[in-house]
Amino acid sequence: MNFKQLEAFYWLAKLGSYQRVAKQINLTQPAVSIRVGSLESELGAPLLQRDQPGVVLTERGYEVAEFADEFMQLYERMQKSLVKRERGAFVIGIIEPVLYSWGQEFVRQVKTAYPNVEFRVTGNAAMRNLVAEQTIDLVFATATVSSDPVPQSFAMRAVMGWVASTKLDIDDSEPLDAQALARLPLVFYPRDASQAAPRLEAVAEVRALDHLEDTAATLSTAAQMVYRGFGVAPLVLAPFTRAIAEGDVRPLNTSVPLPLMEIRCYYMNASRRKMAREIYGIAADVAQDWCEQHPTYATFLPA
Repeated sequence: MNFKQLEAFYWLAKLGSYQRVAKQINLTQPAVSIRVGSLESELGAPLLQRDQPGVVLTERGYEVAEFADEFMQLYERMQKSLVKRERGAFVIGIIEPVLYSWGQEFVRQVKTAYPNVEFRVTGNAAMRNLVAEQTIDLVFATATVSSDPVPQSFAMRAVMGWVASTKLDIDDSEPLDAQALARLPLVFYPRDASQAAPRLEAVAEVRALDHLEDTAATLSTAAQMVYRGFGVAPLVLAPFTRAIAEGDVRPLNTSVPLPLMEIRCYYMNASRRKMAREIYGIAADVAQDWCEQHPTYATFLPA
């Protein structure tokens, strides 16, 4: 059984005339008859009462016609969806650590080459939803978006640290342990936030102790709170390169290490693979350049 057979029978059941079906699907009447006959042969049952004048379906014919109708509706929806998707903007998702490191140059180069591309900058939880809804074409994020990255994706391993404003008078001439950190004002992501997932184990010891804590829903909010001296936050250092160089913030000397944040390409729309691969290539080049210029903060791993 194939689509052409079902299509011919669908229109025959709907229009009731071989001549009208032939005109509808641009075939000859004998070709329509052959397709319907082939469908009957494959199903092993007659779909038409040939001893009756005109086109009259058998009981099995009515049953198959219902399935054919559902199939054709599904086919039509698929066609409309594909056309809409093809004509729609190509959408790229990046998380904030990407935006505030190599992301700005990435956006500039992509927009120059593909003016109609759209960017979504969001957290991992929202990114997961965009992937599930298939409303995004390319994603650069962490493993909390998907358990498996795109095969042979490059990676950026970004250094994390306990970041504080230089406005705060913190003595870290000796490494600060969990107890010492807990005595400082701290800024964390909410406990149920997906952004916190890569480092929950690293900060669990500190967070379990009595401490003063504020929460920030996004990296940009946490960064602003650190800048203003609200507290110390366990954050990826890449967005703070200029602020650290200018002496506004600094990573503290601690004995509570934080894991590297690994960023990869975690989704690529297979139906738009050609454009996705071209933009992925731009991302790889820009990310590698940024990492080579900032070796203290990140390492680039080629595919």
